[in-house]
Amino acid sequence: MSAGRGCVSCRGSVVGHLGCACGGGRLRFGGRSRWIGDLIVDLTVYRYALELVGELQGVVRELQARDRNLADQLQRAATSVVLNIAEGDGLRGKRRVNHFEIALGSAKEVNACLDLCTAWGHCEAPASSVRRVREIRAMLASLAGVNRGRR
Repeated sequence: MSAGRGCVSCRGSVVGHLGCACGGGRLRFGGRSRWIGDLIVDLTVYRYALELVGELQGVVRELQARDRNLADQLQRAATSVVLNIAEGDGLRGKRRVNHFEIALGSAKEVNACLDLCTAWGHCEAPASSVRRVREIRAMLASLAGVNRGRR
């Protein structure tokens, strides 16, 4: 079942659907898996994390001129979110949960970097990126919670 369709249990909510019996956290792109590189990635949170990286390119470029360390930290944290989701998707049990928890921590770090951009006056974090990070954090928290009982 894809994220856009209604489910009796979760009413089609993306985050609700992740913990629902109809999908258990594995949402497909339009009902099919999608090849990205050599991996089949079918988690919506993975797609959202990749979109976030695209949205942050301008912020990172702007930050590099003003605070290279913060730009580097933001770039590494966003990269870590994507990589840990991909790695966790191929695992089971404790190791799977651990990777989703690490991705969640990195998403929180991205959030903090965006807060610091604004606090230091370097640039204004785009509202869409802040919203996207919030969505990613909610999905990762749900995935880690769903899988925590399967250890």
